[in-house]
Amino acid sequence: MRRYWWWFRLVLFGVLFVGLGIYLFSTTPWQHWFGKKTDDVALRTQGAGIVHAIYVFRQEHALWPQYLEDLVPTYMDMQYLEPSSPAGGARWYYDLSSVSDDTAASGTRMLPSLSIRLPESARAHFGFDFDPDHPAWRYFGDTEPRDIPGVIGNLPPSLSPQQVFSNALAELDRRIVREPRDIEHRRGKAALLLSANRLAETRVVVDQSAADFPDSYWPRLASAVLDLQSAATSQPATLPAEPESLAAFRAWVKQKPSMTHWFYLSCLERLANRDDAAAAAMAQAAQQPVEVAADDPNISAYYLWDMARWALETRRLDLATQLTDSWEQADKDKRVADASYLSIRAATRLAQGNPAGAKLDLDALDGPPPAPPRRTWAKNLEGPSGLRDAITRNDRTYRYHPGPLPSPFKPFPLPE
Repeated sequence: MRRYWWWFRLVLFGVLFVGLGIYLFSTTPWQHWFGKKTDDVALRTQGAGIVHAIYVFRQEHALWPQYLEDLVPTYMDMQYLEPSSPAGGARWYYDLSSVSDDTAASGTRMLPSLSIRLPESARAHFGFDFDPDHPAWRYFGDTEPRDIPGVIGNLPPSLSPQQVFSNALAELDRRIVREPRDIEHRRGKAALLLSANRLAETRVVVDQSAADFPDSYWPRLASAVLDLQSAATSQPATLPAEPESLAAFRAWVKQKPSMTHWFYLSCLERLANRDDAAAAAMAQAAQQPVEVAADDPNISAYYLWDMARWALETRRLDLATQLTDSWEQADKDKRVADASYLSIRAATRLAQGNPAGAKLDLDALDGPPPAPPRRTWAKNLEGPSGLRDAITRNDRTYRYHPGPLPSPFKPFPLPE
């Protein structure tokens, strides 16, 4: 009996050893250990066709494609999506997502990415980065990082603006039919129609969105924005004190309070030139947890940035302090990734006659060595007219301008 048990353990150990060897063989970049590198020429040849089709689609719609299948058959053949032998049977993976971009108006930008798994490891990938300035093929993941400049190729002649607009509208309609529960498609269509001053059609989209998304803030906000914009171009004597839609949105926010809902109310109050009411809404926003919902289009730091910058510009210093303190706590809780509150609070403390506190905030942007400087949207910190020099002079009259980006919130952002 002991002899059989000994053989059983030996076989079991052998099976485990072989299994471990197969796992390591398939999940580690063993080919690089022997100097063997992936032949990326074949991958780039196949991927270049997909990249070119994506750029042509973008040129003709002013939109990035949502899925690779959207490119078939008008812009490329289905064969490009089939598993390729150079990649060991892998498929190309495409994603369109929001990425941080300090040069964009909202602080984020929709950009696509295209990648394929490399055969030497399940965690090694090769893909194309659609960087607006320096697009490139890149190795990333469990492999040696390398970049290869990307070549887009010749694009066809540009279409007329009218045809691009028509194509974009048709594409958004197609996406609404395909994904009727995605409010971003409705928001994009309304923004596109409004950009062409097609107000009646814009209202139809907004009203339909209100019926289809009864719990979302956006249709209610959009309706109030349209009413306020109409009021601004009409005869004041024929208008009520405020649009009914604004009062309805205010009541809705009180029933469903959140940081972003109070923020959106502050946007409406500002649009209605009710600055004190806007400040009161921001004070309520600062008391809420710093978080965003699924239908909020921006990262949480964006809303805090917009409110704190406005509070500083209008010299509501106590409100600016309240907002930046809330922002600091969210930063400590790892709920935001931007430290712009330090510069805004430094300017606030300087205006309040606390240059020592202002210097501490501004110095904190540098980060403790050897950590790199903190990420911040704030500009105009250095130089003879910058915030740091004003703190050194203890100039309480100094008016700090943290920069134009990200820009103020737009209820109708054009789709990307």
